[in-house]
Amino acid sequence: MDFTGEESSSSMAINDTDPSGPTDGSPTSSSTLRSPSSSSTPRHRFWETQPVMRLEDVNNNAQGPIMAPIPRSAIKQVPYNLPTNFEWRPIDIDDDASFAKLHGFLDKNYREDSTFPYSYCKDFLRWVLGAPGHIKSLHVGVFAKNTKKLVGFISGNPASVRIKDEHLRLAIVNILCVHKKLRSKRLVPVLIKELTRRAQLKGIWQAIYATTHFCPTPFCTTYWIDRIFNHVKLFHLGLLTVDENIFIPGRVKRSRKLPKETTTRGFRRMEPRDVEAVTVLLQEYLNKFLVAPKVDKRFVEHFVLPKEDLVQSYVVENPATNVITDFCSFFVQKKLLRNYPLYSELKYAVLFYHASSVTPVEKMMRDLLVVVKREGHDLVRAHGLMGYASFLDRLFFKETAGTRMVKHYLYNYRLRAAVDHTKLGLFLL
Repeated sequence: MDFTGEESSSSMAINDTDPSGPTDGSPTSSSTLRSPSSSSTPRHRFWETQPVMRLEDVNNNAQGPIMAPIPRSAIKQVPYNLPTNFEWRPIDIDDDASFAKLHGFLDKNYREDSTFPYSYCKDFLRWVLGAPGHIKSLHVGVFAKNTKKLVGFISGNPASVRIKDEHLRLAIVNILCVHKKLRSKRLVPVLIKELTRRAQLKGIWQAIYATTHFCPTPFCTTYWIDRIFNHVKLFHLGLLTVDENIFIPGRVKRSRKLPKETTTRGFRRMEPRDVEAVTVLLQEYLNKFLVAPKVDKRFVEHFVLPKEDLVQSYVVENPATNVITDFCSFFVQKKLLRNYPLYSELKYAVLFYHASSVTPVEKMMRDLLVVVKREGHDLVRAHGLMGYASFLDRLFFKETAGTRMVKHYLYNYRLRAAVDHTKLGLFLL
């Protein structure tokens, strides 16, 4: 999700910088938040009014909330004003008609600034927005008064997240989209402010979000890496500029070849009876990361327990003791392809949460790749967080041309030092 504050050419690539200044820049180092020189500092007219870490404040040693909560009665009680001919209306993901409007709107107007197309199929969209504890009022829609059509949407899902030693109840902002013909109406700032107002009324004062664009001030920067299985298909779709597979020597191809079957003893698909064991494993494993979600059984049941065409998880069970020692998972992305005579769909897997206590992670992930390929995915993607980047190069993952860095941000919370991507244990769907 691109969350920057003002409309541009993409529904999710929304830039708030002064047009006379630069629109991107080096985000942070891995250990400190550094302020750029004054000559290269862009202006962010919207974000300068918000409680976020500003470029000129990065040397401040304070850490914690920027703005203290105020009494509920002092929070703005009515929605923010919208431009003429627009109105706020609720989006209810549990109502089929309301949900259909949202899905149709995103399908036509959502475009992620990424090498590979990203699409919210209906089940995936409900999975993301229907996370445990979701609040209907934080699914915010803007409609045109005359046509009653949805023209803007932002969502925030409550979550418990640990940032170093502090536990916060915050909103994960994972979808922001404006109709492609209304990018000049400045709907994004008012969408952000309205979501903030509604979250505060629910006692939520912090948020976390991510974008490929630069705004004040990222606390962590990650990237995507890919292992491609179907080079020819991606080449035909224009997602690879060169079918590099043609130029790989045969001996190298053989070294990259995956076995037909998994090799880890006790490696099997996760079942409902494994939820408790996987919950404990994930809780303990996430302790090594500086930013991580609070995990309980409801979290694991929703995000990790296998669901057809959404998420797949596998555990390693000790055959002698029947103890679950490790687990790994991926979620599925599908993109329907229109006007392609050879192909109707692009399907890829995205590596997701995992935990390892006995089996080496690299060995377990090799088995997961066997499963991914066997299920007919065209490629598998990994985000450079949760320690993935430390071993995936040995599994022949690499950055794809055109892939942009993903910057992570906190709203109303200041860190004195940036978080290295290897210490980030939170996935933003």
